[in-house]
Amino acid sequence: MIDLYCERVDASFWAEPINALTNIGFLLSGYLMLVTLRRNKHASDTHLLLPLLCIVIGLGSFLFHTFATNWARWLDIIPILLFQLAFLWLYARNIIHLPVVVSLMSLLIYLGVALYCRGFPDILNGSLIYAPALLVLFSLGMWHYSHQLSRPTILLSASLIFLLSVSFRAMDNLICDVFPIGSHFLWHLLNALVLYLCSLSLLPAGINRSPAAENSSGRVSKHMQDKAEHKQKSQMTACMEVHQVSGRYT
Repeated sequence: MIDLYCERVDASFWAEPINALTNIGFLLSGYLMLVTLRRNKHASDTHLLLPLLCIVIGLGSFLFHTFATNWARWLDIIPILLFQLAFLWLYARNIIHLPVVVSLMSLLIYLGVALYCRGFPDILNGSLIYAPALLVLFSLGMWHYSHQLSRPTILLSASLIFLLSVSFRAMDNLICDVFPIGSHFLWHLLNALVLYLCSLSLLPAGINRSPAAENSSGRVSKHMQDKAEHKQKSQMTACMEVHQVSGRYT
Protein backbone atom coordinates (compact mmCIF):
# COMPACT_ATOMS: atom_id res chain seq x y z
CA MET A 1 0.00 0.00 0.00
CA ILE A 2 1.18 3.53 -0.86
CA ASP A 3 0.09 6.01 1.78
CA LEU A 4 0.86 9.59 0.71
CA TYR A 5 -2.12 11.63 1.89
CA CYS A 6 -4.05 12.34 5.07
CA GLU A 7 -7.28 10.69 4.03
CA ARG A 8 -5.84 7.17 3.71
CA VAL A 9 -5.60 5.41 7.08
CA ASP A 10 -5.81 1.78 5.88
CA ALA A 11 -5.39 -0.38 2.77
CA SER A 12 -9.07 -0.69 1.85
CA PHE A 13 -10.41 0.27 -1.58
CA TRP A 14 -12.50 3.21 -0.31
CA ALA A 15 -9.94 4.51 2.20
CA GLU A 16 -9.73 7.77 0.17
CA PRO A 17 -13.32 8.41 -0.94
CA ILE A 18 -13.00 12.18 -1.37
CA ASN A 19 -9.64 11.98 -3.13
CA ALA A 20 -11.05 9.26 -5.39
CA LEU A 21 -14.40 10.84 -6.23
CA THR A 22 -13.08 14.36 -6.88
CA ASN A 23 -11.42 12.94 -9.98
CA ILE A 24 -14.80 13.47 -11.59
CA GLY A 25 -13.51 17.00 -12.08
CA PHE A 26 -11.07 15.73 -14.73
CA LEU A 27 -13.83 13.80 -16.48
CA LEU A 28 -16.04 16.89 -16.52
CA SER A 29 -13.16 19.04 -17.75
CA GLY A 30 -12.44 16.60 -20.57
CA TYR A 31 -16.10 16.51 -21.54
CA LEU A 32 -16.36 20.31 -21.61
CA MET A 33 -13.23 20.44 -23.77
CA LEU A 34 -14.82 18.05 -26.26
CA VAL A 35 -18.01 20.13 -26.35
CA THR A 36 -15.98 23.30 -26.92
CA LEU A 37 -13.99 21.65 -29.71
CA ARG A 38 -17.15 20.45 -31.43
CA ARG A 39 -18.49 24.01 -31.52
CA ASN A 40 -15.24 25.71 -32.56
CA LYS A 41 -14.81 26.06 -36.31
CA HIS A 42 -11.02 26.38 -35.93
CA ALA A 43 -10.54 23.12 -34.00
CA SER A 44 -8.59 20.26 -35.61
CA ASP A 45 -8.10 16.60 -34.79
CA THR A 46 -4.87 17.37 -32.90
CA HIS A 47 -6.87 19.32 -30.31
CA LEU A 48 -8.67 16.10 -29.34
CA LEU A 49 -5.52 14.82 -27.66
CA LEU A 50 -5.76 17.07 -24.60
CA PRO A 51 -9.39 16.34 -23.59
CA LEU A 52 -8.79 12.62 -24.05
CA LEU A 53 -5.68 12.80 -21.86
CA CYS A 54 -7.64 14.78 -19.28
CA ILE A 55 -10.19 11.96 -19.06
CA VAL A 56 -7.38 9.40 -18.77
CA ILE A 57 -5.84 11.49 -15.95
CA GLY A 58 -9.11 11.25 -14.02
CA LEU A 59 -9.33 7.49 -14.49
CA GLY A 60 -5.67 6.93 -13.58
CA SER A 61 -5.91 9.09 -10.48
CA PHE A 62 -9.09 7.30 -9.40
CA LEU A 63 -7.30 3.95 -9.64
CA PHE A 64 -4.38 5.24 -7.60
CA HIS A 65 -6.54 6.65 -4.82
CA THR A 66 -8.48 3.39 -4.57
CA PHE A 67 -5.91 0.62 -5.13
CA ALA A 68 -2.90 2.61 -3.81
CA THR A 69 -0.36 0.28 -5.46
CA ASN A 70 2.77 0.91 -7.53
CA TRP A 71 1.10 -0.01 -10.83
CA ALA A 72 -1.80 2.34 -10.05
CA ARG A 73 0.64 5.09 -9.16
CA TRP A 74 2.21 4.89 -12.63
CA LEU A 75 -1.27 5.12 -14.15
CA ASP A 76 -1.62 8.34 -12.17
CA ILE A 77 1.78 9.83 -13.07
CA ILE A 78 2.16 8.99 -16.77
CA PRO A 79 -1.06 10.63 -18.11
CA ILE A 80 -0.26 13.84 -16.21
CA LEU A 81 3.21 13.97 -17.75
CA LEU A 82 1.84 13.18 -21.21
CA PHE A 83 -0.68 16.03 -20.92
CA GLN A 84 2.11 18.46 -20.03
CA LEU A 85 4.26 17.35 -22.96
CA ALA A 86 1.32 17.38 -25.39
CA PHE A 87 0.27 20.88 -24.33
CA LEU A 88 3.81 22.24 -24.61
CA TRP A 89 4.21 20.66 -28.06
CA LEU A 90 0.91 22.04 -29.37
CA TYR A 91 1.55 25.49 -27.95
CA ALA A 92 5.11 25.63 -29.28
CA ARG A 93 4.10 24.48 -32.76
CA ASN A 94 0.62 26.00 -33.21
CA ILE A 95 0.80 29.23 -31.20
CA ILE A 96 4.46 30.29 -31.03
CA HIS A 97 5.25 28.52 -34.34
CA LEU A 98 8.62 27.21 -33.22
CA PRO A 99 10.51 24.88 -35.59
CA VAL A 100 10.16 21.15 -34.99
CA VAL A 101 13.75 20.77 -33.77
CA VAL A 102 13.44 23.63 -31.29
CA SER A 103 10.12 22.27 -30.02
CA LEU A 104 11.59 18.80 -29.52
CA MET A 105 14.63 20.18 -27.71
CA SER A 106 12.36 22.22 -25.44
CA LEU A 107 10.34 19.11 -24.57
CA LEU A 108 13.48 17.10 -23.79
CA ILE A 109 14.85 19.84 -21.53
CA TYR A 110 11.50 20.14 -19.76
CA LEU A 111 11.25 16.38 -19.31
CA GLY A 112 14.79 16.19 -17.94
CA VAL A 113 14.20 18.96 -15.39
CA ALA A 114 10.86 17.45 -14.29
CA LEU A 115 12.41 14.00 -13.79
CA TYR A 116 15.28 15.54 -11.85
CA CYS A 117 12.83 17.31 -9.53
CA ARG A 118 11.02 14.01 -9.00
CA GLY A 119 14.13 12.81 -7.21
CA PHE A 120 13.23 14.92 -4.16
CA PRO A 121 10.00 13.33 -2.87
CA ASP A 122 10.44 14.73 0.64
CA ILE A 123 10.32 18.35 -0.52
CA LEU A 124 6.82 19.88 -0.56
CA ASN A 125 5.26 16.44 -0.21
CA GLY A 126 6.65 15.40 -3.60
CA SER A 127 5.30 18.50 -5.33
CA LEU A 128 8.68 19.78 -6.49
CA ILE A 129 8.15 17.84 -9.72
CA TYR A 130 5.51 20.42 -10.66
CA ALA A 131 7.84 23.42 -10.21
CA PRO A 132 8.95 23.30 -13.90
CA ALA A 133 5.30 23.13 -15.01
CA LEU A 134 4.44 26.17 -12.89
CA LEU A 135 7.40 28.16 -14.20
CA VAL A 136 6.72 27.28 -17.85
CA LEU A 137 2.99 27.94 -17.53
CA PHE A 138 3.61 31.39 -16.06
CA SER A 139 6.17 32.16 -18.79
CA LEU A 140 3.75 31.12 -21.51
CA GLY A 141 1.07 33.18 -19.79
CA MET A 142 3.28 36.28 -20.02
CA TRP A 143 4.02 35.55 -23.68
CA HIS A 144 0.34 34.94 -24.42
CA TYR A 145 -0.65 38.21 -22.75
CA SER A 146 2.14 40.31 -24.28
CA HIS A 147 1.13 39.18 -27.77
CA GLN A 148 -2.56 39.88 -27.03
CA LEU A 149 -3.70 36.53 -28.35
CA SER A 150 -7.28 35.32 -27.96
CA ARG A 151 -8.26 35.28 -24.29
CA PRO A 152 -4.99 37.09 -23.38
CA THR A 153 -5.09 36.44 -19.62
CA ILE A 154 -6.16 32.80 -19.75
CA LEU A 155 -2.74 31.24 -19.10
CA LEU A 156 -1.83 33.77 -16.42
CA SER A 157 -5.08 32.84 -14.68
CA ALA A 158 -4.25 29.16 -15.12
CA SER A 159 -0.78 29.66 -13.61
CA LEU A 160 -2.20 31.40 -10.53
CA ILE A 161 -4.78 28.64 -10.05
CA PHE A 162 -2.03 26.06 -10.51
CA LEU A 163 0.10 27.76 -7.85
CA LEU A 164 -2.82 27.51 -5.44
CA SER A 165 -3.36 23.89 -6.49
CA VAL A 166 0.26 22.91 -5.87
CA SER A 167 0.10 24.64 -2.48
CA PHE A 168 -2.85 22.48 -1.44
CA ARG A 169 -1.02 19.37 -2.62
CA ALA A 170 2.12 20.31 -0.69
CA MET A 171 0.35 21.10 2.59
CA ASP A 172 -1.78 17.93 2.69
CA ASN A 173 0.30 15.98 5.22
CA LEU A 174 0.91 19.08 7.31
CA ILE A 175 -2.74 19.54 8.24
CA CYS A 176 -3.75 15.94 8.99
CA ASP A 177 -4.20 16.61 12.70
CA VAL A 178 -6.52 19.58 12.21
CA PHE A 179 -8.17 18.50 8.95
CA PRO A 180 -8.14 14.66 8.68
CA ILE A 181 -9.32 14.46 5.06
CA GLY A 182 -6.42 16.68 4.00
CA SER A 183 -6.31 19.12 1.10
CA HIS A 184 -5.31 16.84 -1.77
CA PHE A 185 -8.86 16.78 -3.15
CA LEU A 186 -8.53 20.51 -3.87
CA TRP A 187 -5.51 19.67 -6.03
CA HIS A 188 -7.83 17.55 -8.17
CA LEU A 189 -10.59 20.12 -8.52
CA LEU A 190 -8.31 23.08 -9.22
CA ASN A 191 -6.14 21.11 -11.64
CA ALA A 192 -9.20 20.08 -13.62
CA LEU A 193 -9.86 23.79 -14.16
CA VAL A 194 -6.20 24.43 -15.05
CA LEU A 195 -6.25 21.70 -17.72
CA TYR A 196 -9.42 23.13 -19.23
CA LEU A 197 -7.96 26.64 -19.39
CA CYS A 198 -4.72 25.35 -20.94
CA SER A 199 -6.65 23.50 -23.62
CA LEU A 200 -8.84 26.53 -24.29
CA SER A 201 -5.77 28.72 -24.81
CA LEU A 202 -4.90 26.74 -27.93
CA LEU A 203 -8.15 27.70 -29.66
CA PRO A 204 -9.05 31.00 -31.34
CA ALA A 205 -11.87 32.84 -29.60
CA GLY A 206 -14.35 32.49 -32.50
CA ILE A 207 -16.89 29.80 -31.68
CA ASN A 208 -19.68 28.57 -33.92
CA ARG A 209 -23.12 29.26 -32.61
CA SER A 210 -25.66 26.59 -31.83
CA PRO A 211 -27.98 25.39 -34.65
CA ALA A 212 -30.87 27.33 -33.09
CA ALA A 213 -28.80 30.51 -33.07
CA GLU A 214 -27.69 29.89 -36.64
CA ASN A 215 -31.30 29.39 -37.77
CA SER A 216 -32.33 32.56 -35.97
CA SER A 217 -29.46 34.43 -37.59
CA GLY A 218 -30.45 33.04 -40.96
CA ARG A 219 -34.01 34.27 -40.54
CA VAL A 220 -32.78 37.73 -39.56
CA SER A 221 -30.42 37.85 -42.55
CA LYS A 222 -33.20 36.80 -44.93
CA HIS A 223 -35.51 39.43 -43.46
CA MET A 224 -32.86 42.13 -43.93
CA GLN A 225 -32.23 40.96 -47.48
CA ASP A 226 -35.94 41.02 -48.32
CA LYS A 227 -36.21 44.49 -46.78
CA ALA A 228 -33.29 45.75 -48.86
CA GLU A 229 -34.78 44.28 -52.05
CA HIS A 230 -38.17 45.88 -51.28
CA LYS A 231 -36.49 49.24 -50.69
CA GLN A 232 -34.58 48.94 -53.94
CA LYS A 233 -37.75 48.11 -55.88
CA SER A 234 -39.55 51.07 -54.26
CA GLN A 235 -36.74 53.41 -55.28
CA MET A 236 -36.80 52.07 -58.85
CA THR A 237 -40.60 52.49 -59.02
CA ALA A 238 -40.35 56.04 -57.71
CA CYS A 239 -37.70 56.89 -60.29
CA MET A 240 -39.84 55.48 -63.08
CA GLU A 241 -42.86 57.48 -61.91
CA VAL A 242 -40.80 60.68 -61.80
CA HIS A 243 -39.48 59.94 -65.27
CA GLN A 244 -43.00 59.38 -66.63
CA VAL A 245 -44.31 62.60 -65.04
CA SER A 246 -41.41 64.63 -66.37
CA GLY A 247 -42.00 63.10 -69.82
CA ARG A 248 -45.51 64.53 -69.94
CA TYR A 249 -44.21 68.07 -69.64
CA THR A 250 -41.43 67.78 -72.20
